[in-house]
Amino acid sequence: MTASHNDNALIHNYNFKVIIKEILEKYINLISSISEKSSLESLDVLFSRLDNHFESGGRIFLAGNGGSAAVSSHAATDLGKLQIENNLLNVISLNSNISTLTALSNDYGYENVFVNIIKNFKPKEGDTLITISSSGNSKNIINILEYCNSEGAFTFSLNGFVGGKASKISQYSTTFNSKEGYYGPIEDLHMMVFHLYAHKIYKNIDEIE
Repeated sequence: MTASHNDNALIHNYNFKVIIKEILEKYINLISSISEKSSLESLDVLFSRLDNHFESGGRIFLAGNGGSAAVSSHAATDLGKLQIENNLLNVISLNSNISTLTALSNDYGYENVFVNIIKNFKPKEGDTLITISSSGNSKNIINILEYCNSEGAFTFSLNGFVGGKASKISQYSTTFNSKEGYYGPIEDLHMMVFHLYAHKIYKNIDEIE
């Protein structure tokens, strides 16, 4: 689809490039502001845990809803490509099979979908669950955290807003504190966590300027 003459005139008249640049700068500043006022110390725990998985094995499960489901699948792809001395990470996104998701949701309720999926993998000590949720209050996220805690797996939640229940029941958590409804910036920051870790493995972190 190509822009019409009128579309081009509109872009020119409103100095579209300048407007987009200003909006982008404000958005980046918003993300930076949210990050600066958030406590990020627990990310060191998460990164160390992921480092250990290269040698110890164990599985890494990820789960999220909506945009966070996309983050889960994206993160699983990126983490699954990482390699240290021929050792790989065993990463599983619980969102990846739409047939399984819809079947279990239809039969047993969406609030139980992640628990019913992960039961097939029999999570145990040595495994890690990472949940991704802007609110931290999604019932299926709470349920899988409680289940994995009971099975001895390590649990970590990435949250936004004020953290929600997930931040309280996971063994460790990182909450990017923001106003309610700031889904875009929170989802971007959650994805950046995994990109940051991947960059740490691929390249020396000091190369970030």
